[in-house]
Amino acid sequence: MKKIVLFIVLFYASSLLVFSQTDTTKKVTAVPDTSKKVTAPVTPKPEPVKPKESIIVSVQESNETITGKEPGCIKTTLFLDYKEVSNEWEDFLKKYDKKVYTPKGNKGTYLADVAKIPTISYLPMQVSSKVINNGGGSVTILWAIKLDSGYVTKAKHPSLQIAKDLLHDFGVKVYKDDINQQIKDSEKALSKLQNQYEKLVREGQSLVKDVERNKKEKIELEQKMVQNRQDSARFVTEIPNRLQEKELALSNFNIRKTQFDSLKASQMLGKATQDDIKKGQKDLNAVEKETNKKENAYDRALKDAEKNKTEKQTLIRKLYENKVELPKLYAEIEQNKKAQAQANEAVKKQQEAVEVVRERLYLIK
Repeated sequence: MKKIVLFIVLFYASSLLVFSQTDTTKKVTAVPDTSKKVTAPVTPKPEPVKPKESIIVSVQESNETITGKEPGCIKTTLFLDYKEVSNEWEDFLKKYDKKVYTPKGNKGTYLADVAKIPTISYLPMQVSSKVINNGGGSVTILWAIKLDSGYVTKAKHPSLQIAKDLLHDFGVKVYKDDINQQIKDSEKALSKLQNQYEKLVREGQSLVKDVERNKKEKIELEQKMVQNRQDSARFVTEIPNRLQEKELALSNFNIRKTQFDSLKASQMLGKATQDDIKKGQKDLNAVEKETNKKENAYDRALKDAEKNKTEKQTLIRKLYENKVELPKLYAEIEQNKKAQAQANEAVKKQQEAVEVVRERLYLIK
């Protein structure tokens, strides 16, 4: 049930008069509690509530009339939402007469012509009632009950106390319904705050792991940088060596190719046999294969050296990012610790607020 105002009735010895059930002139002075209903903001500040103040449902006799026909009625004032009380009161009356109706132009008036309230009488009775919005979260209910023998809600009627008890019990019920809704809302807010706190704890744990990852990553990057420098130094000598090997192999191939061409020319003059040609071709192929290997080795060395340069730039960048990340992580950890402390405090306050609201159930009289 939605609330406009959450209240605690405060009774002060100097201002409050406690009325007997037959008091028909004086009104109970009550101070509604204006403390805000606890919700679940990121950093909630629940207002302190005094839970030990009783919530009194007081029913009095009154000379007020509802439709102009009643000689009097009984009434009670509740510090609850007008709309909610009206709906609850209508439902309450429909338990005794499903044909409860509101005369046209008489908002808040609820009448029943053949109500049956067994605790008062098994005979049909007329019921007149009105729910009045006093403003400021205050609602007054007027109730008159008429039997053939007269108005039950008139002084000295034998069933007057039963009617008062019914109205009193209704007031207690709507207060409890209201507070139970507050409990539900407060517990929902508590659950949200607990989830927020647990999320912060998980984030804090993740940040600690990130620090460890950062440190481990730094070691790995430094090791890779050492290896990169070693490789770079190796390429200083390896590339010239590979180039020299390539050039020697190519020179050797050209020589062998010239020799093979001469061998083929000799065959035409009859100075070389076919077997000589086959052997020469085989040797030339072997030399060509070795030359290709040397050329490929040189090309690979060039590519590896270029890759080494690129890797060096990447490692420098990653080491810089790693260095910059660490203080940020430490700063985030400190922020997270503060946020955890605030969230934990908010959870504790909300837990107290839930208990305060729960205690109110036992303070309704």
